[in-house]
Amino acid sequence: DRVPQIIQIILEECRRLQDEPVPAGELARTKDMLTGQLYLDLEKSSNLGLFYGIQEILKGTFLSPAEMAERIQAVAPEELLKLANALFSERQLNLALIGPFSNARPFAEQLRL
Repeated sequence: DRVPQIIQIILEECRRLQDEPVPAGELARTKDMLTGQLYLDLEKSSNLGLFYGIQEILKGTFLSPAEMAERIQAVAPEELLKLANALFSERQLNLALIGPFSNARPFAEQLRL
């Protein structure tokens, strides 16, 4: 069973996001991919309606696709470190597993950062 190993790898990545800035090249590729995906998704009129409608409902205002892309491109490694430290804390860790597991304790004990 590889589940404990997979959980360990995920937790190691969470720790790394808390401790090390994302490398500049990786961050640039990710931002470019997100920006490109944003524009591709908005080619369908239904997605464009959802893009604006969800923003209006959740925030009462909206950003244009260009403004959203600009914000994505402006994300700095330091912001990701700060966010990772805010999100990844032991008291906030949750785990959902699907499978024939009769005892959750070993998995719960593994959830430590």
